[in-house]
Amino acid sequence: MERAIQGKISIQTEAIMFGSLLCVLQALDGVLTTMGVHRFGVEVEANPVIRYLMISLGEIPALAMIKSLALIAIIILMYLGQKVNWIAKAMGAVAALYLFIAILPWTYILFIRDFL
Repeated sequence: MERAIQGKISIQTEAIMFGSLLCVLQALDGVLTTMGVHRFGVEVEANPVIRYLMISLGEIPALAMIKSLALIAIIILMYLGQKVNWIAKAMGAVAALYLFIAILPWTYILFIRDFL
């Protein structure tokens, strides 16, 4: 196991931190997407694959399936990220990107837009 150098976070800790953050963001996106689709309809889902699955399987089963696959991928990346430094760094970048392209827009649409 790699030891943390004074003042630096180890690659293992970084991978676990960013992986955990991505898991939380996935769950939050699932909740916000469910709220958005319930309020505005399936047409509001921007991802055509997820929209198709929602129409075919139903909103909740489609989101449960997609989010479960995402969580499995994140867990695999957390494991690999403990061994390969750039994977942990990339997970941090993906978490920041995901926050800006999924979480913040849904938050604005569902909770802020109507009050402005």
